[in-house]
Order: sequence, then C-alpha cells, then structure tokens
Amino acid sequence: MDTTVDSDIQQPEVPGKRPRRLLVRLATVVLVLLLVAGIAIHTSFVRGRALSSAASWLSSHFDILLRADSLDYNLLTLRCNLTNLSLANRRTKNSARSGMSSLRSRSGGTSTETTFSR
Repeated sequence: MDTTVDSDIQQPEVPGKRPRRLLVRLATVVLVLLLVAGIAIHTSFVRGRALSSAASWLSSHFDILLRADSLDYNLLTLRCNLTNLSLANRRTKNSARSGMSSLRSRSGGTSTETTFSR
C-alpha cells in the first residue's frame, strides 16, 4: 500500500514560469531603486549640492558668479525656483550685479515659462 502524500511528490516545473518570476523580481527591485532615488534627489542636501555644482560650473565655463539662498525643484513637474538670486561677471572688477528675489521656471512639453521678481 502506497501512503505518499501529494505534497511529497515534486511537481515538474512549467517551462517559462521561472524566467517570469525572475523578471518580476528584477522589475520590483528596479522600481524600488527608482523610488528611493526619486525621493533622495529631492532632499535639501542634494538640492544644496546641485546649487553649488551649478554655481561652480557657471563660474568655470562662463565666468559668471551665481549666488542664491536656495534652489527648489521638482523633476516630475519640471519646475525650478531660485530665491535671492544674484548674478555677476567675474572678469570685471566693478561688476554689475543683477539681484532678484525669485526666479521661477516651469517647462512642459514644448513651452517654457520663466518668471523674475524683485
């Protein structure tokens, strides 16, 4: 008399099921990593680093001094805001400074909207 239980019998694996599971796990890992990166890129630390990187890039490539109190952006809506922005030319000793309390830019599709305010 055979007393084997159905759970003891190994079922043959269906071809194609294993790669699909692997693909689902890989897609889940990629989505989680993208979510974490999306959250991290919007932190104040990263925004400060982006502002200092932009200022040094403008300085080294175009001799423009950029100073701003803060940089605020949202990459999902393509919105950017610089507060207390000051631009100056590094080459001239008595540089004319352009001071703005706020610079807002929004881009969507084929149009770009930029707003300056003092």
